[in-house]
Amino acid sequence: RVFEQGGLPDAAIFHLRRVLKEKGDYFEAWARLAGLEQISLARLASVDPDAARDRLARLERFHGDAMSTWKDRPVEPGMPVAYSTVGEAYYDIGRADEAVDLFERGVAVEPLPEALDLLATVALKRGRVDDARRQLERLAKLTHPSEHARLHWTARTQTQLAEIARQAKQAAKREDHLRGALHEINGILSISDISQGERAIRHVERGRILFDLGETELAMEDFRQGMSLDEEGVQVYADPLMFLVPRGHYDLAIEIYDRAMARSSLDPSLKLYFSLWVLELARRTGHAPVNRAQSYLDAYPSRGWEGKLARHATGSLTFEQLLAGAA
Repeated sequence: RVFEQGGLPDAAIFHLRRVLKEKGDYFEAWARLAGLEQISLARLASVDPDAARDRLARLERFHGDAMSTWKDRPVEPGMPVAYSTVGEAYYDIGRADEAVDLFERGVAVEPLPEALDLLATVALKRGRVDDARRQLERLAKLTHPSEHARLHWTARTQTQLAEIARQAKQAAKREDHLRGALHEINGILSISDISQGERAIRHVERGRILFDLGETELAMEDFRQGMSLDEEGVQVYADPLMFLVPRGHYDLAIEIYDRAMARSSLDPSLKLYFSLWVLELARRTGHAPVNRAQSYLDAYPSRGWEGKLARHATGSLTFEQLLAGAA
């Protein structure tokens, strides 16, 4: 317990494994070890997904032993959570094949909503609409531990189905799914005890849906509310910009950009990417260059990959030199 409280899960794992060798019928030790193994795995996956995948064999042996020892008392979190954790790490770095393999291994044991949702996402991106719909149907049938979780996953399912309908050019069906997602997010926002950070993110999510429903001003009100609730957050700026810039909404994107750039707590490299986005948007929409974005790039330190991006954007580094720097 001292190791756990000190943030040293690997040391606690070593100690608990010794305890189990001496006293294997102590359920609390098995349960605590399972939790610590998951914490350690998640930390490893965030920095080295390959090493985390290699560790799965150790966890499989541990959970096999747990099932043999405690046939009627599941030791949680189990392997489906472990598979999903490493799968998400692979997905985040663009290695979708490895991610899908792990998600499928997990849902074969227990269909976790996170895994089903990401399987649907990958299938949809690859144009396998029927497969995506099948995963979403499985997700819709799951039971959830709380009303909060049910609202979240129902909203997510409706949003995914709206995207399927958009690709199929089924406008009426898309609107029905978007309104279904809107209803569930409104339900989450009505929960009094959700954290301020989550409330901010839910306003951003609702803003994206309202925007797709043609309610531009209501959408911007939600984006503004999200930024006000979590002024130092990243997602409340990044998500609206990633939504508005590809759609060519110059004035709205500049409003979000200016609020983000005013936050001293945001990472400079994040502000660099925001500046690159709005400069590209200005060129694409026929607006004059955004001087404050250009000034940010001009002043950006030249070291590292981000520095090379800034120098390329200001014209002091050719595309060929940029590619050479990435090699």
